[in-house]
Amino acid sequence: MVDPFNDMPLLGPAAVVALAVAVGLAVPVGRWLRTPAPLAFLLLASAGAVVAATLTPTVAQPWSTGCQTGALALPRLAQLRYLNETSLNVALFVPLGLACGLLPGRWRAATACLVATAVPAGIELAQAELTWLNRVCATADIVANLTGLTVGVTVAVVLIRPWLTRLWLDRP
Repeated sequence: MVDPFNDMPLLGPAAVVALAVAVGLAVPVGRWLRTPAPLAFLLLASAGAVVAATLTPTVAQPWSTGCQTGALALPRLAQLRYLNETSLNVALFVPLGLACGLLPGRWRAATACLVATAVPAGIELAQAELTWLNRVCATADIVANLTGLTVGVTVAVVLIRPWLTRLWLDRP
């Protein structure tokens, strides 16, 4: 298993930069998306975390070169019960799915979800092409990322949105 903080020495600094950018841009991006600043912050911070965790160089020796293709099955529940590469790939995309699913307006939310579904393939393509990152691209990562995105969107739409709607409607 990859040890993120030892194998990716730039992960911490990249995450701090991503967080600072999210704080600095939350209000203007919130205005642009016509959404509350905290939701814009969640969207920016989760996207920044994805970039920090997937596109910073690693010092670990890659166990393969090129792209690992062929693994297109959903992660098994047994794989998600403990920390490993698959469970971390799923967990990384849950906040992004939450943010996309909570955006106000069906078109805005749908557009954000559509863009977010392209991100995992873009990441794997970047990992394959930017060999100096010392990363290995894998179709299994795309499936795990999309699983996390789906979990986040589902929780946002099925659980959080209805709760927030009731909360706002029940106000005096």
